[in-house]
Amino acid sequence: MKQPTQKNSAGLTLTELVIVIAVVGLLVAMLLPALNKQKAVSGRIPCVNNQKRIGVAFRVFAEDNNAQYPLQITNLSYVVAGRIDPADFTGRILSTNQPYIVEGVAIGGQVNSASAAAWQVAQALWNELETPKMLLCPQDRERATPAKLRVTDFNGLAGETNAMSTPSLGHVSNQNRAISYAFGVAADESRPLGVLTVDRNLNNVGMAGATIAWNVALSNTRAVMNDKPGPTQVVFVTRTPIHGTNGNLAYADSSVQQATATVLQTAFHNAATSYGTITNQNEILFP
Repeated sequence: MKQPTQKNSAGLTLTELVIVIAVVGLLVAMLLPALNKQKAVSGRIPCVNNQKRIGVAFRVFAEDNNAQYPLQITNLSYVVAGRIDPADFTGRILSTNQPYIVEGVAIGGQVNSASAAAWQVAQALWNELETPKMLLCPQDRERATPAKLRVTDFNGLAGETNAMSTPSLGHVSNQNRAISYAFGVAADESRPLGVLTVDRNLNNVGMAGATIAWNVALSNTRAVMNDKPGPTQVVFVTRTPIHGTNGNLAYADSSVQQATATVLQTAFHNAATSYGTITNQNEILFP
């Protein structure tokens, strides 16, 4: 006798399969933003740690140098072997040496080098920084390349070519290219609200007399950041993505906080308001 054929119930019907795919897609759409946000947050932690350590390096430097940060010291000298001569802060340059920070002029009651580069500021902290690698944000995809991560020492000093080697911060292939952070020109430990370091992907939406695209980061320059909301407000740019449209901000007391454009504007405004006698509180030196 012929047995009745049993219907196979193990598989999914087309309708059921479509429903499963739709549910999975919905779950992915719901979870993906949270995962991306978590990834972004975790990626910012090393950058925060870098800026904290750089801030501590500034403060230790100040303890050894009459409460001054590098940009406040003109003619900061080093010996040919690559070591700062701590006794030579009188403006006297030894005949065989060159300055880390070239001599500048008094601005707003503070001495700053008008010609200093950002990498020279970092170079002056050679004794306080453990390694040049902490000058790079891991999420600075434009600069945190394997080549820049091989920068391991502070030899190859400003104006000195004989002692340079490829892994040195001062080598022409490195210098500002091996730094992810911009420095506040008027940062001073006695003015804790002042901006010490900030992620380099900054610009003003526009400047007096010129229009600058909002997505172009400043580099190799000094610029005054506009602290008021409006057509020329300071923003984090996205063409040079480091932390999206946000970033990290370190104050002159070495404290660090995550920052939006609004936080940036507030920080610059507070510094300018609190320390109004120092005219360059909003001036940033970009690598």
